[in-house]
Amino acid sequence: MILSFVLGLLLGFLTLLWYRGQVQQRLRQVLSELKPHHAMSSLPVLSQLSTAIANQNRKHQILENRLQRYQSMLEHAPIGFLHIDEENRLVWCNHFARTLFNLSLSPFAQPSAQPRLLLEVIRSYELDQLIEQVRQDGQSCDVEWTFFPINANPARVRKQKSYGLRGYGIPLFENHIGIFIENRQELVVLKQQRDRWTSDVAHELKTPLTSIRLIAETLQSRLDPALVGWADRLVSQSARLSTLVQDLLDLSQMEVEGSEQHSLRLKAVSLPELIKAAWRNLDPIACKKDLSFQYIGPSQLTAYLDESRMYRVMVNLLDNSIKYSPPRETVIVKVQTIGGMRASDSGAEMLPEDGSSEGKGPIIRDNHGVSLRERSHCSTELVHHWLQIEVMDAGHGFLDHDLPHIFERFYRADVSRTRPASQNSDQMTENAINHHSISHRSRKGLSGTSFQGEKLSQPGGTGLGLAIVHQIIRAHKGYVEAQNHPQTGGAVIRIRLPQEALAS
Repeated sequence: MILSFVLGLLLGFLTLLWYRGQVQQRLRQVLSELKPHHAMSSLPVLSQLSTAIANQNRKHQILENRLQRYQSMLEHAPIGFLHIDEENRLVWCNHFARTLFNLSLSPFAQPSAQPRLLLEVIRSYELDQLIEQVRQDGQSCDVEWTFFPINANPARVRKQKSYGLRGYGIPLFENHIGIFIENRQELVVLKQQRDRWTSDVAHELKTPLTSIRLIAETLQSRLDPALVGWADRLVSQSARLSTLVQDLLDLSQMEVEGSEQHSLRLKAVSLPELIKAAWRNLDPIACKKDLSFQYIGPSQLTAYLDESRMYRVMVNLLDNSIKYSPPRETVIVKVQTIGGMRASDSGAEMLPEDGSSEGKGPIIRDNHGVSLRERSHCSTELVHHWLQIEVMDAGHGFLDHDLPHIFERFYRADVSRTRPASQNSDQMTENAINHHSISHRSRKGLSGTSFQGEKLSQPGGTGLGLAIVHQIIRAHKGYVEAQNHPQTGGAVIRIRLPQEALAS
């Protein structure tokens, strides 16, 4: 009996020692995960664990306070934020987003609010597409669109106003998505006001400029030969201003019509003949610099285009190439159909025949007026076939800081690509005044060579040519990009039109 008791006591004691060892081992594992300071290594395990837990609690409190500060900053940020879970439910949105979309959802202070399906509270197909694109690619994307609010009250439908938005999507934890929403309606309104003002001014200037030009042309045959040069210059400058006014009117009209294809007069056009006709129209100017023209591409290629507007595109591009090419060089236009091109981070990317991703994207791409996936600044697997037109000159090319802006209206590149117009004009005026006051010579000193030669030898323009090109290509559902030729350094303007433009 006593022996059994002793054996039981011994077994219990051994079991206690084993359990204590297990507890000590587990405490050491927990302690190692807490990563205590090396100075506490001489203390007992329980003391080390107690100190480590206290330190972790302090760190946890610091992180909680920091998280609350960030949440408060996000709540009061002047930009909207939407938190979307893996099932496309709206978990939370900040004050700006609630006001923008007329929502009433709980802030971070009430995280227990039941998430609702995003499309139940915000009816926006573009926003839903942006979320899917971010989730699919696993990287940030952004897109612009016009949001049309929906109101259940029919009496208030006419009072609802649309506004322009830009959304920035970022991947979060566990397949959640964060969307930053920027209200760009103020910029849209300012742009509309600018365009309206520009159009009104252009309309008002058109008639007086025509009158000035007619008067100057009438005076040309009645003035003293020594003064005819001034009339010639007046005619030239009034013609230049008339061209500027007409460009403004055309650009405003195209922007009002928008990028809808119904604004175009599409028909089957022989593209090689259209390009050659545009060059023949500019051939007298090219002959002044002894420039040659080379067309590379199929001799017969029919495309469905707006002939008059595409002709305007080619005239504008070829005119630029003539202005900025040195004498006795060649302007090249290359036309080809390409297959296997997809949008990428750099704007567009050529795919080899095997479908791999090797290729070289352009330096700058126009991202306005194309599809949602192409406007999103992230990669996509959509592969298209395109009609590509490249216009290449032998000039100095574009400066890197000019490339993002060359399709903006009134933008003029640096001196490597253009001339200081006011300086040249002032110098020309001063020379003409000195020449007239000293000798009163014949017309040759003031007109002809002096004015026209300077105009042809020094490139200039209104800064609207490429903006008009962009607008026309946008209406054709294509896009235009610019870069410098890797070998020659000359400018390359590349147009890509969707395969729907190709006639079967």
